[in-house]
Amino acid sequence: MAGDEGSSFSRDSMRFFGTVSASATHDLKNVLAVIQENAGLLEDLCRMAERGRPLDPGRLMRLAVELQQQVRRGDRIVSAMNRFAHSVDEEPKALDAAGLLELLAVLSARFLAAKGLQLQTTLPAAPASLPASPFLLIRLLWSCLERAASLGCPAKILELAGESAGEGLAFRIRGFAPPSGAAAVFLSAAETRNLCTALGAALACSSGPGELVIRLPAGSPRAVTRDPREARDRAGEET
Repeated sequence: MAGDEGSSFSRDSMRFFGTVSASATHDLKNVLAVIQENAGLLEDLCRMAERGRPLDPGRLMRLAVELQQQVRRGDRIVSAMNRFAHSVDEEPKALDAAGLLELLAVLSARFLAAKGLQLQTTLPAAPASLPASPFLLIRLLWSCLERAASLGCPAKILELAGESAGEGLAFRIRGFAPPSGAAAVFLSAAETRNLCTALGAALACSSGPGELVIRLPAGSPRAVTRDPREARDRAGEET
């Protein structure tokens, strides 16, 4: 059974990596399509200029601005995908909560936009970090965002905030319709439960407007493991 669970955990990781990669490459294709369209317009303007039609500086400037915007957008996507790809092979380290939130904002933009939602991130007021596997934490936060989006968001905005929690870290997701089953709704997915086990994370819903709190305590050996079986084994060694 333990072997089957570990295999499922690995398959889920590969599936998640594929989902994020497919989304990023789709966005990049959109960027390239806009650049190609504007390059075609520039070519048309050049051909008309060759036939004696004066160039419109204002139109050229608008095209240049659009191209620069798309290049910056493409650079953000490529940079985010590069960081995400390296999160798989990185050893657990002191995660920068602010950097993680910024990365998730880029990676999840298309997924949330398809549901008519926007993500607003609130960075920690002070530097906040915790030793943990970046890939597993990204997976956990993505899983919780996905479930929150499925519950409905009255304002069409989800907020993801990070903060220090004692010597640990806490992330808050706000803006979804409050579920009747509280945190159990989020933990109903085996993937989320396994990720919480692997990271030593705890989930709790507030009693008021929809808010999920994800806490990662400091000092937990599970916060730096990659497999739920290893997390349980290491926890057993302490008892």
